[in-house]
Amino acid sequence: MTVQNVGGDTFFTPVFAGFHDGSFDLRQATGSGTLGQASDGLEALAELGMTGALTTEFNSGGALREAGTLGGGPIAPGQSVSADFDLDLLGANRFLTLASMLLPSSDTFIGNISTPAFDLSTFTGESLTFDLTALYDAGTEVNDFAASPGIPLLYGNAALGLNGTNFPAGIATDGEDQNALISLIDPASSVFDDFLSQPTTGTLSAAPSSFRITVSAVPEPASGLAGCVALTGLMLRRRRKKNPRG
Repeated sequence: MTVQNVGGDTFFTPVFAGFHDGSFDLRQATGSGTLGQASDGLEALAELGMTGALTTEFNSGGALREAGTLGGGPIAPGQSVSADFDLDLLGANRFLTLASMLLPSSDTFIGNISTPAFDLSTFTGESLTFDLTALYDAGTEVNDFAASPGIPLLYGNAALGLNGTNFPAGIATDGEDQNALISLIDPASSVFDDFLSQPTTGTLSAAPSSFRITVSAVPEPASGLAGCVALTGLMLRRRRKKNPRG
């Protein structure tokens, strides 16, 4: 699977990817609000960019599940990260859930919760590509974009013509708590006003980046083994023809 940060000016943290039977959700099992409440694992991802707690929550739900993290650091606009998974796309782990923190932000993440998981059984060829654009506020930390994780990445990016000298370090912290109620973000809404209107020497795009996900089939290991067996048989036949008495 390959995930690409498509366009925009924003970065993303390493991506959580979980394959399951359709029963996993990024939200708590119980909670209020239209979209529910963020789990502890989702809070750690949305505020700190860490996938460990979310992976632990995911793995506790069944042996057939498989999770992984794509990327080892901030994923820049246009950058791609990849990982291999052993899946049965028609079987029990054919559903995919993704999540990653948007940088810079306080607790904004991109993921799929309005539709709990993508059903990969629609995979009919060598690859399946789709875009993920849904941005959510985890509701776990008060928004303060000027001091958000990722500020140096964006405002110190010379390629964008931006100047980061007037901004703090932007270290990921567990800041002032909110009610943990998840809400869908309109990229053009006021939630990004403070972030987009910071004084810079360049111009930021109004909309954050999105993810382009490509799932590609790879040859089964058994195919390579069969080739080795066939090659061995051919070598034996040649040896016997060369020395029939042996």
